[in-house]
Parts: sequence; C-alpha cells; structure tokens
Amino acid sequence: MVSNTHSPKLLWSPSESFKKDSNLSHYLQWLKNQRGLSFGDYQSLWQWSVDFPANFWESLWEYFPIHSHTP
Repeated sequence: MVSNTHSPKLLWSPSESFKKDSNLSHYLQWLKNQRGLSFGDYQSLWQWSVDFPANFWESLWEYFPIHSHTP
C-alpha cells in the first residue's frame, strides 16, 4: 500500500475583496451589529450554530426576511 503524504493541490482561493463582499461576511457583520456576536472564523460560527441551534435559526429568519404563518 502506497501512502500519500502530499496535501491535495488547492484549486482556488477567494481574494480578500471576494470574501469581504460575500453573503457570509455580510451575515457575520449583521450578527455583530444586531446581536453583539462576533466570530473569528467559520469554525466558530459553525460551533455556535451547533451549540445554540434555536438562536442560529432565529437569526437566519431575521437576517433573511423569511415570512411564515407560524413563528
């Protein structure tokens, strides 16, 4: 069996302006401004969504103007 010790080649990486203008970046800024929540990276945002799923989903409903018949 041959061991592959090489990392896969990175095919694409977004520019800083692409990251800044992304929907995720806008959502993170909204969370900071509206909820006082700040996340240093995607992993910490993901962890928050797992630890506090009700808060996460409520924030999405508010951030994206989702309308429903029930809360």
